[in-house]
Amino acid sequence: MVANQEVALEVTQLVAIILIVGMVCAIGFGIVSTLKSPELVASVLARLTQTGSIIRLGTILTIVVVVFVLRLFEKIPADATITLLSGIAGYVLGAERRPGAKRSASGLSPDKANGLEQNAS
Repeated sequence: MVANQEVALEVTQLVAIILIVGMVCAIGFGIVSTLKSPELVASVLARLTQTGSIIRLGTILTIVVVVFVLRLFEKIPADATITLLSGIAGYVLGAERRPGAKRSASGLSPDKANGLEQNAS
């Protein structure tokens, strides 16, 4: 039991180091990008904010990190981990759609949704 906890602690420390290095690299990339082309960075951030992509990205990253930590400390079973990560992958891939393709609340294109409404009445 103690050996498992020591291994888990070492893995957690390694993951923390990797995350810190990744964040430093991302911040450095952001600074360089902003200095080279501030207009482009501003337009990308504005688009991400308007579409709500920043909130989705933050939520997905938070869930993945929490699932990883919970699995690392064996608080959730492997099956639940697979299910959660598969659900996230489905959400991310299902949310992708062609630019300009509009969807109604039902997930249908506006033309198909209108056709269903007309058939129902």
